Amino acid sequence: TIFNAQYNHFSGLPNDVWISPITQFNLSNSTFDDPGITQDVYVSPHGDDSNDGLSPHNAFKTINHALKCMVPLPSQPLTIHLATGEYSPSVTGEVFPVILMDYLVFQGAGTGSTILNAEQTGPVVDTGKSHFSRMADLTITGGSQGGINCSSNTGSMFNTCLITGNQNDYAGGGVICNSHTTTVFENCVISSNTTSESGGGVYSSLSGNLFTNCEIYNNTSETGGGVYSGRSHMIFRDCIIRDNETEI
Repeated sequence: TIFNAQYNHFSGLPNDVWISPITQFNLSNSTFDDPGITQDVYVSPHGDDSNDGLSPHNAFKTINHALKCMVPLPSQPLTIHLATGEYSPSVTGEVFPVILMDYLVFQGAGTGSTILNAEQTGPVVDTGKSHFSRMADLTITGGSQGGINCSSNTGSMFNTCLITGNQNDYAGGGVICNSHTTTVFENCVISSNTTSESGGGVYSSLSGNLFTNCEIYNNTSETGGGVYSGRSHMIFRDCIIRDNETEI
């Protein structure tokens, strides 16, 4: 269903932060106070959200601020370049979860360099209903409701990410995939995550997910220490799943 939102005036930007999911709204002939940023931006723990974010020397400080400013499009995908450092509530004032946006890439500087740390304030990453979003070359840690929450997204990808040190009182310590998601994980390590229910490393229900060249180890749960799948279509190619523990 496409909702008719023509001939409106918006104080926010035409992106998924303000209008979600934006692909389900017809915004023809609408006007916006701020047209937003339609080019790649840079974020650094040493930056400032009063900067324009358009170069490494004028980087934003928080990912959340960058998301509010950007307008990626199917014809013009954009990238947030994340500099070396920790992005967390205590260090940068970051707000979690980081919510993915359609046609947007989050590009880190390496798993040992760019760290998203939710510091037990909730999940670290939420795919929302994003289409064709991607995160690459960073660490996802400190989640208290899992590391990555995938729900109703299509074609989201995580490439060369370290998902570690996350926990959940419910299902899914490292990754939770629900509600007919289709998510791709390539060259990722999912380790040392815990849950008191199912799927210490990965929990999947009613979803289709592809794991290629991934390693899943040292995760702990009540059932399905490494991976728990319920009515899901999961494909593992050239993956290693080892040394996971269950309490039962």
